Amino acid sequence: MTEPVLAGSLVPDGAVELLRRIEELRTSGVLRFRTPDVEADLVLVAGQLALDQPALPDGRDPVELFLSAREGRFEVLQKLPVLPVSGGDDSRRTGSLAVHVPADLMTYCERAGLTGTLTLRHGDRFAEAVYDRGELVAMRVDGSEERDLHEVFGWEEGSFEIVATPVRPPVEPAVETEPEGPADREPTRPRIRRADETGRQFLRVVEVALARIHEERERRRSPTRSSPPLPDRPATRPPRALSVPPPPRERRDNTVRIIYLRPNPSVAAIAASDDATRHVSSGAGLADRDLPEARPERRSHAEGPVEFHAPSHHASPAPAHDQPDRSMGTTLGWVLAVLVLLVVGLALLARLPPVE
Repeated sequence: MTEPVLAGSLVPDGAVELLRRIEELRTSGVLRFRTPDVEADLVLVAGQLALDQPALPDGRDPVELFLSAREGRFEVLQKLPVLPVSGGDDSRRTGSLAVHVPADLMTYCERAGLTGTLTLRHGDRFAEAVYDRGELVAMRVDGSEERDLHEVFGWEEGSFEIVATPVRPPVEPAVETEPEGPADREPTRPRIRRADETGRQFLRVVEVALARIHEERERRRSPTRSSPPLPDRPATRPPRALSVPPPPRERRDNTVRIIYLRPNPSVAAIAASDDATRHVSSGAGLADRDLPEARPERRSHAEGPVEFHAPSHHASPAPAHDQPDRSMGTTLGWVLAVLVLLVVGLALLARLPPVE
């Protein structure tokens, strides 16, 4: 049985607050409620009540009964909308990437308000997108470079799986500590080995703007392929029709965490050697002594220990070695030269005969 996303007791005058919470969750599925005299399901579309609700056998409106209920129980069940040319049930959908384009599958998850995962498989490679209330929050990619992520959006063969969960799945992948056989491993989860015997992880984790991912997945879309058209989303009842004020908008971080599950050789090489100071730059991996602009007195003393001598209280201060200020001497020389030329010029003007 599907685990409910939200469940509890109905309270007097609590329907408005409950509908607000469901709208914040953006759940697609059903709102099931039970009272002493009735049990009914209300269809939810991305957190809102569908406009057309099936009437009860006696002709009563289930929405009116829910709004007037003062006692009973309720539960919100997430159910995946219809996806043409796919298998599975209300909480799981499977199919082929030869039929469904990866970009369209991501759009489907967003429209459904999915909380769960979308897994894409292409040969022996895979990618897993984590969704929270219809928003992409992280992607785990079988690779170590940015191009590995971009290639996912262009996969034209393979399979996909969409799994709805009551709460957002963990973003960080689970790491094995002991070897296990294929029969003991859950088939939908990637197997990740440790980088070395010490357990240090050399996985690359970066933050990418959500808009950039949307742009890249559309750019990689094949011009000759298209997914089966999705059915129109059912119309919903506006919140004002139920006297439900719109929920406050949350400020979300518009970035997606990208986790590359293969060891990154460059990161592993840097972490394996820590005998010198490293600089975070495009030339990462260089020590101080390798930088061309480093002067001898500013280099790290990695070749040997550095001796520190405490100053003596009885020692006389070291004499100061004043160096002549060459720039000041040069300036004074130019000033004297100009004065001499000025005096010579005035003397020559004095020897000229007066103008009649």
